[in-house]
Amino acid sequence: MLKRWNQWRASAVSASALALLIAAPAFAAPTLSKIDVYPSEMVLTGKDTVQRLMVIATYSDGSQKDVTGQAKFSNGGATKFRLIGNKVSSSINGEAPVTASFGGKTGQAKVTVREADLQRSWSFANDIVPIFTKYGCNTGGCHGSPAGRGGFRLSLFGYEPDYDYDQVTKDQDGKRVNLQIPAKSLILLKPTLQIPHGGGPRFKTEDADYKLIQAWVKAGAPQKPEFDRRVKSIKVYPESWVLREVGDEQQVMVIAHFDDGATRDVTEFSRFHTYDDTVIYCDEEGLLSAEGKGETTVNVRFLAGVGVVRLQVPRDPLPAAAFAGFKPLNRIDELVLAKLKQSQVGPSPLANDSEFIRRVYLDVGGIIPTSDETRKFLADKDPNKRSKVIDQLLTRPEYVEFWTLKWADLLNNTADQKENKGVQTFYRWIRDSIGHNKPYNQFVYEMLTASGSGYRNGPVNWYMNGQFGGDYAILMASSTSQAFLGIRIDCARCHNHAFEAWSQMDYYGFAAFFARTRTKTGTQEDERIIFPATTGEVNFPRTGERVQARYLGGDVVTFRPNEDRRIRMAKWLTSSNNPWFRKNITNRIWRHLVGIGLSDPVDDLRATNPAANEPLWDYLAESLLAKKYDLKDFMREVLNSRTYQTSSSFNNSNVGDRKLFSHRLPRRMYAEVLLDAIIKVTNVPQKFGPYPVGTRAIAVPDNTINNGFLDLFGRASRSVTCECERTEEVNVTMVLNLLNGGTLNNRISNPNGRVARLIKANTPPDKIMEELYLAVLARYPNAKDKEAAQKLFAAAANPQEAGEDLLWGLLNTREFVFNH
Repeated sequence: MLKRWNQWRASAVSASALALLIAAPAFAAPTLSKIDVYPSEMVLTGKDTVQRLMVIATYSDGSQKDVTGQAKFSNGGATKFRLIGNKVSSSINGEAPVTASFGGKTGQAKVTVREADLQRSWSFANDIVPIFTKYGCNTGGCHGSPAGRGGFRLSLFGYEPDYDYDQVTKDQDGKRVNLQIPAKSLILLKPTLQIPHGGGPRFKTEDADYKLIQAWVKAGAPQKPEFDRRVKSIKVYPESWVLREVGDEQQVMVIAHFDDGATRDVTEFSRFHTYDDTVIYCDEEGLLSAEGKGETTVNVRFLAGVGVVRLQVPRDPLPAAAFAGFKPLNRIDELVLAKLKQSQVGPSPLANDSEFIRRVYLDVGGIIPTSDETRKFLADKDPNKRSKVIDQLLTRPEYVEFWTLKWADLLNNTADQKENKGVQTFYRWIRDSIGHNKPYNQFVYEMLTASGSGYRNGPVNWYMNGQFGGDYAILMASSTSQAFLGIRIDCARCHNHAFEAWSQMDYYGFAAFFARTRTKTGTQEDERIIFPATTGEVNFPRTGERVQARYLGGDVVTFRPNEDRRIRMAKWLTSSNNPWFRKNITNRIWRHLVGIGLSDPVDDLRATNPAANEPLWDYLAESLLAKKYDLKDFMREVLNSRTYQTSSSFNNSNVGDRKLFSHRLPRRMYAEVLLDAIIKVTNVPQKFGPYPVGTRAIAVPDNTINNGFLDLFGRASRSVTCECERTEEVNVTMVLNLLNGGTLNNRISNPNGRVARLIKANTPPDKIMEELYLAVLARYPNAKDKEAAQKLFAAAANPQEAGEDLLWGLLNTREFVFNH
């Protein structure tokens, strides 16, 4: 039936379109504005070095098209390089332009040729290792695994070429390369299946890569010239691109920039990874093909260089009315709306007052509003009532308790890693810092520079993570980087980062800041004292040599005698010149309030995990800086945005959207928040360990207090510095617990509970119904709800039974369990 409908619609549209074309004036097609040649500058080192060119046409409507195949190229008679189609090949030293022409427009690129008169200088790292990477030989599933494969072990992705050289040329008595008969080298015989190879065929004897390896062996299998240039960065063309419709293709070009200024086309040796292959598929050669509508990114890597291509396959255009209901309230909304229009994703409507008050109470204070608070808010006619509620919540003690819980999770405040006295001291310091609205940069600086007893000085407990010993400095480097910069550098402990430009030297260089952090025993039982020592270094694991301290992605640091290295590190980390610091915290808060991070997951910020809305993230980071790291004021700005207050309902255009903030993403309540909500709704308190009755679950400092409900619903174990510790999914065991467990049932039927009190007060059924809906869901029952509840009361043996059944049913709804 759908096929017949589409055929009818196509014929009907065609007929009506034909009639309109006869009567309507013709619309002018976009005209060609310019063409650009990429790369615009290139340095070709050595004779016969080849570089391909790409030509991009830009039209009057802003659209772009790859016209490389239709462009004409000319070297103007220059002899510095040769032209073969869209490729230039170095010939003699010098400089000359290459010109491309298309549609009456021209564009130029500058070509510099050097060392063309010198004999080829082989580099194992730059000539041979990329071939291993291209064919997957040094991946984790092959010879790059820790144990290697078939007795042959390579460093993962070729990150340690010196080690790889020894493996190739010296291991197994040099059988992998045969200097007398190069064609008999194992590294040529196995991948061509001339002898058995568990990895299957990789290339053929007539392939260029085979011939290159053979020539290298024939030249004596040299390791490196006197100066072996290293990859400084890579440039990807295009950096962003729009494939107009499903089925369109686009070739990516990757240019390596070396530390001596040379460039090289390394497209065929690069590794490509797409985040969403339902939108874009990228093959091993960098050819993109549009598979579906939407947006995604493709990560590119060549040796130590990384890059990203942002890609879009436009969705069907929406009418202006689709965006008319989204009225920006601040700059946040303007940036979100601009992205929605660009992506043609329509926003959902504004959340109603009931949805808003429940959401903001949960997000700010980890509580649900009382029935009286909801009644008052819903009856209020003040147009500024939402802003007033936000201001009130930010001053309540529940705000302090809830955000203390969140920071206690991230900072691993647990008796499993800190003695109980330390847990209490750290908790009080976190709570007091939030209660006094301490600027975030000061909050972090105090932790990173803290010394003294964990029993007396709260922030020093940050350094009580894990066991002290040989690995302490590198463990603290990992925790500090991830908690306060959102950067996971753990991968670089054993090898260079797989998806980012973090090297092992970066990792151990950052760890060197903690190499002199020491502990000693205090005067009390199990008391530990943190202090900065005057000696202590981190050694590189492969060589055993001392590593100099260096900022992540920055320079090596030299210290004054006896200087506390942590102070220098803390100043750099919290500096206004460090964008990762403020981007990390804005991303964490944004995820909590809106449902998903600008870059997600929030503990994995890197160039190859770009933000869904980069201008918005830049604005939020700068806004926090302008507010002098006042997190409460920052939250206020987000909470007052139309974006935050958007409904969780969805429409046809945004049903699949999870990153453009077109609608609220519902999330299950935190374990502690859910238990507190159940306690509050049923009016039956619970005692947690040694803490007084009435202490809320979110206000318990020690997460090791025994409670099966909290464990089941995923409270954080605080064993690692990652927000991923908390689970938000729903499983069958959770559902069964809510349906049949004592947490709900015993409270619902409690003689001092909410239902029993309503019955004792002779509350009419319709008022019981109203009270329970307001208390549980923060809304009045609608007509359908009332009809079902009336039937429930009519069929029950007595009002008490009906009230308990109604409360049980409401507490088991998705509407209650989820924050939406």
